[in-house]
Amino acid sequence: MKMAPLGDVAEFASGGTPDRKNESFYQGEIPWITGADIDDEGHVRARHHITEHAVQKSATKITRKNSLLLVTRTSVGKTLIPPHPVSFSQDLTAISPCDNLDLKYLSRFLQSRSQYFEQHSRGATIKGVTRQVVEDLRIPLPPLDEQRRIAAILDKADAISQKRRQATAHLETLTQSIFHEMFGAPGEWTSRWNSATVGDLAFRITDGAHHTPKRQSSGVPLLSARNIRNGWIDFDNTDFVGQEEYDRLKKRVDPERGDILLSCSGTIGRVATITVPVSIALVRSVALIRPLDSVNTTFLAALLSSYTLQREMHRQANSSAQANLFQNQISRLPAFIPPENLQASFAHQTSRLVDARIKLTNLKEQSDALFTSLQSRAFRGEL
Repeated sequence: MKMAPLGDVAEFASGGTPDRKNESFYQGEIPWITGADIDDEGHVRARHHITEHAVQKSATKITRKNSLLLVTRTSVGKTLIPPHPVSFSQDLTAISPCDNLDLKYLSRFLQSRSQYFEQHSRGATIKGVTRQVVEDLRIPLPPLDEQRRIAAILDKADAISQKRRQATAHLETLTQSIFHEMFGAPGEWTSRWNSATVGDLAFRITDGAHHTPKRQSSGVPLLSARNIRNGWIDFDNTDFVGQEEYDRLKKRVDPERGDILLSCSGTIGRVATITVPVSIALVRSVALIRPLDSVNTTFLAALLSSYTLQREMHRQANSSAQANLFQNQISRLPAFIPPENLQASFAHQTSRLVDARIKLTNLKEQSDALFTSLQSRAFRGEL
């Protein structure tokens, strides 16, 4: 199959940030997005809107028709085909394919190269890849009709996984309904229960490694924010560290059964509980919350997943250009302390939902495995 460097078959454009000191720049109607505004499913939620004048007076650009955005700083490798024109920050690179390259095929190809981007990322605190790294990436170039056929197959396979993810999200909605029925609406918490903070309910709040761990092809799973899903942990797309590196990392944080993991950088607020004994390591984008013995893990996880705390997390994280939620901010999140027997009753009532979520997660993992297999075969010319 014919191969070509991406730089030979596409045009590139970098973004920028209008002067944040000029408040008038951020009072317009043009969506301005950063890497943090794109989720792992390729959906976008713009937190800021700017004016035409802001575009003219900064390095930001507006996407062209038939182009996609690739995150090249922070959460490297995420892609977005904008549903409408947007302006974008220096976290992203706009890519416009030439006539012999289909846009959806290109998007699917870039999504399949997450390991390539991870290997070429550089930076102590903010990871990124250079334009040259992206341009040097070699892409298979079958005829356009074949590209469209491959993209359509991958779209259908991904749609199955998305439906199962949506079913899991529906279960989370049911969990929140039970939570509010038992403990009241957010406005009632302070009047019904003793007020507290998340820090008051936790024995420990910390996060993962602040340096770059030494990765290898197998070993102990190294989790980042992308592996923390709502209600479950994705072990299908992890990095790994060796035993020696793991022994060093766990001196900072040693996750154990019953701990709650919270995505706290890039993607904010996803909550999952460690339900079985397992050896794992964490990077900075994952926070760990270890509940007090008197606090039920299921109750605290549901509290963290509630609309009130999710809104507060995003409010605090969005106060800077790069969405980050730090340990002290997590500790100060508002909470309340119901009686232990009521916490236990809530955990019991939601246990069936947990069982259903596990079954759905297993089905989702099967769908994801099928998608990964198809994706790998597609770009080897085997579909």
